[in-house]
Amino acid sequence: MRKRRGQRKLDEVILEVLQEAGEVLHYREITRRVAQRGYRFLGKTPELSVVSYLSRNPEFKRVARGTYRVSRPDDDSPSDAS
Repeated sequence: MRKRRGQRKLDEVILEVLQEAGEVLHYREITRRVAQRGYRFLGKTPELSVVSYLSRNPEFKRVARGTYRVSRPDDDSPSDAS
């Protein structure tokens, strides 16, 4: 995905938002917080951009419909019930 000059990558900002939250967040709330940090989305659908990053990046874990958190080392264990 293209990056505007001087702007951080979207996945970096999403990671920062989730780490600072310290809890599970809905993708709409993640999008809102990313935008509050001054991130300028290139597309017309910021929420879809955020969901795309969340679903493709192993740094993020989907825990329920539309909700994500930062992945943990034990997420790949057989006892993971998601």
